[in-house]
Amino acid sequence: MPDAGLWEAGSAGARARELYLAGAPQLSPVRPPILASWDRCRTQGLSPDHDDLPYQPDLESEELLLRAAGPVLQRLHTQLLDTRVSVLFTDAGGRVLERRAGERSLNRQLDRVQAAPGFSYAEDHAGTNGIGTAVTERRPFAVIGSEHFAERLQLFACAGSPVLDPVTGELRGIVDLTTWHHEAHPLMAALAREAALAVQLRLLDQYSQRERAWAASRRRELTRMERTAEELALQAARISARSRRGVPPPRPVPAAGDESLTEAAFAARQRLALLCEAGVRIGTTLELDRTAEELAEVAVPELAGLVAVDLAEWVLAGEEQPPAGL
Repeated sequence: MPDAGLWEAGSAGARARELYLAGAPQLSPVRPPILASWDRCRTQGLSPDHDDLPYQPDLESEELLLRAAGPVLQRLHTQLLDTRVSVLFTDAGGRVLERRAGERSLNRQLDRVQAAPGFSYAEDHAGTNGIGTAVTERRPFAVIGSEHFAERLQLFACAGSPVLDPVTGELRGIVDLTTWHHEAHPLMAALAREAALAVQLRLLDQYSQRERAWAASRRRELTRMERTAEELALQAARISARSRRGVPPPRPVPAAGDESLTEAAFAARQRLALLCEAGVRIGTTLELDRTAEELAEVAVPELAGLVAVDLAEWVLAGEEQPPAGL
């Protein structure tokens, strides 16, 4: 979330946008994430004057997501009714599923720019905005006034926060608060983030106890792997620093026979790379068969199609690991 000063729309930002679109290099007032988004829009051939968004009215596929979000959106609607703030909720692709609250004049203008259910506000369709750029960045994102790539969105300020699946970690949707650009306030981002977390908690209720236990176990294992990776990275950095200073390596290298410190550092980096790859590729689904396949692909990629993975009975039964010695 940007700091409070960045919520103040001014002529400097508008001038910087004009210079950018004209190809000039004077871009100091532009935040780097905004500039990166503008670059993506231009690379995709998007025009600042583009005003035709894809429309897909069938929302039935998102019934479970809407069921989880319903009470949270209703609470926001009650809090913000007749205010100069509208609440938009989208799916993982940035398609608007619901719009709540907001004063009449604001909602009329949002209708004119197609910020309404069924329309896609993905970045590659609508340009830099609090919904689509939050989808692309997978993190809370605010866009104020002239930071929007599209000309017709300059009137608005918006703050979007991702809703992540509490079990799989996948992006499920975006909670976005939108107002007039001169009404922008950093509390919008905080409120959007709070609402997104509330939706995530309600999504967790849709999973079984077994699935929740699996997710908790996986989070603990990933935390352990991250700590191990950090320790290995620190060890490699220390070895590299000693080497640059010309400090002779201590002898003997523990558990490495007559290997040199350089070889130990190389091995540490290999272990770190393996841990990072394992953290990304193993456990992407709740299916045991697929998880076993992913383990084989990471551990022995050349023989992944030939090896067998033995699983303990408590794993197959979906239970917690029994205490040692039982």
